[in-house]
Amino acid sequence: MDHVRVTHNPIDPHELTDLLTEPQSGAVVVYLGVVRDEEAGKPIEHLRFMVQPDMAKKELVNICQEIRTRWATIRKVGFILRLGQIKAGEPMVAIGIAAPHRAEVFPALAFAVDRLKEVDSAWEKEVSEKGEK
Repeated sequence: MDHVRVTHNPIDPHELTDLLTEPQSGAVVVYLGVVRDEEAGKPIEHLRFMVQPDMAKKELVNICQEIRTRWATIRKVGFILRLGQIKAGEPMVAIGIAAPHRAEVFPALAFAVDRLKEVDSAWEKEVSEKGEK
């Protein structure tokens, strides 16, 4: 069972952990992507994620399907993606994977993060005191 949510509200990482935890899964890992306060030595005030929620959700569902194709033992996949203006230090994404054993969850999680970075780079803008990038 997959959980995909796109929101403008702050992300609570415990929400995803609670949704993924079950007796059949001995391994649950959750990744938080947090907005850094600098990039290449330049300060960042906030990040702006600009994408239609339906489009973002469709891409995340596709990533879930790709994970299930590659790792048949994965029981649950979860994404919470925050849109809008996100301050440095705040989570912009939570990604979680649950499976019976740990061997599958770590490569599946790394794959999920990498795939998200492939599709979300067009959605995000870094904002500093000097403007958007």
